[in-house]
Amino acid sequence: MTLAQNPKFDFVFLGQSILKYEVPLDIFTTINSIYQNNFDTLNPANKQLVGKIQNEHSLFYGGKDESKMKNHNRLTQDVLNILWICLDII
Repeated sequence: MTLAQNPKFDFVFLGQSILKYEVPLDIFTTINSIYQNNFDTLNPANKQLVGKIQNEHSLFYGGKDESKMKNHNRLTQDVLNILWICLDII
């Protein structure tokens, strides 16, 4: 996907705002593959999530190191580029 292409998204309201994006299949497959192949070594994310979620892991956190989450990235540059485009950061 290039910068000229706009990713398609739907706005969903479930108590808080959620944007649901449609991404190319190769990006979807890459994210799933990274998650499955690295599951045992991924940072746990349940401490920063709302509710009693016990087994969620994080592929990316770009913020400052905090007590609940440290800065990390397991995503490829292609995946990050799509996310930045979707979030209008680039």
